[in-house]
Formats: sequence, C-alpha cells, structure tokens
Amino acid sequence: MSALLQARVFAAPGKLSEFEATRQIGRLAIGGIEPEISLDRIAQTALSIQGVVGIRIEPGPELSAYLATDLVWGRAAVDSASMSAVAEIKAGSWSWGQSRVYFEVRDCPLESPLAFARFVAQQLACLFNRIALLGQRDLLLRRRARIEERLTTRKVVERAKGILAERHLLSQIEALRLLVSLARHSRRSLRRVAQSIIFARQ
Repeated sequence: MSALLQARVFAAPGKLSEFEATRQIGRLAIGGIEPEISLDRIAQTALSIQGVVGIRIEPGPELSAYLATDLVWGRAAVDSASMSAVAEIKAGSWSWGQSRVYFEVRDCPLESPLAFARFVAQQLACLFNRIALLGQRDLLLRRRARIEERLTTRKVVERAKGILAERHLLSQIEALRLLVSLARHSRRSLRRVAQSIIFARQ
C-alpha cells in the first residue's frame, strides 16, 4: 500500500447522479483492481456528484500502519456555503478511522448527505478489510512455503541419515553427527550434503 502514503488532490471529471455514483463506488470497493487505484477512484467517483467538493480520510490506529497522513481529495475546507458529514470507517472487527465528505449546501442534490457519507465509509471499510485480508493471506502463504521447505529438508536429511547408518553401521544419532560434520567441512547446507549422499547412492 506504499502508494497511499501521501495525500492526493483530484478534480472531479464529470457529474454523476447519486444512483450511478453509489453503484460505481460499490463495484470499486469489491472489484478486482489494485486497492490503491480503487481508493483513488472511489474518491473521484464521489467527487463527481454535483455538490460534493471534498473527501478526507482520517486514519485510526489500524489504518495508520498503512497511511502516514490523512488522505484528501478535492477541497477539504468548510466555508460558510459548505458542510461536512463524518462517518466511521468500520467493518467487522476492524475500525479504520473516519471519513469526512464535504458538500456545497446550495448545490447538493443528495437526498441525505449523511447517508451518503456513511455509504462511502462503509465501502472504504470493505476496501481496507480486503487489503488487510490480502496481507494476511500473503503472510500465510510465505509461512506455508517455509514449512514446506523445512519438511522437504527434513525428509532428505532423514533419508541420507539412513543411507549413512546402513553404509557405515552407525546409529541414527551418529549418522546425523557425521552428516552435520560433512556439511561443516564442505561449507554447504545440510540439505545439499544430504542430497549429494542420496544421489551418490543411486
């Protein structure tokens, strides 16, 4: 999520209706594209509604691990002609912070600006949850790969131990000591030495 580390400012491209914008935001939150791009596009889509002038994400403790600062799109300052609606970015057990949507009071056609702000926060929470779950999945895949590597090494070492024990009439402990000694003297890994013993027998 390195692309999220700096605040961004975007101009709204064209104007969308509330219905079109909410459909598009929902698709972006659960879509298959990069999370960083989705976040930018969600903000741009919200800004494409007439009267929506700015969005700010204020990260909570969980989101601070990914974001160094608040993210801002559009104009995020309140003047006499504008207002803001705040909603918590929360889904499941994760609370990511708050989102603030800024509106021009006179130009805003939204039925309920607060309901729209809550919808945007909910979609952002889904997006952040997905990012967190993808990170957890990657961690589990790396952990699984390490475990499989260890298991493969152990199988090779056990087989080489058996070959050494049989060939030199050694106990399993003595065969392991011999294997470790060979690895040290040859400055190779235990697995490579074990593999060379197995290949030499074949």
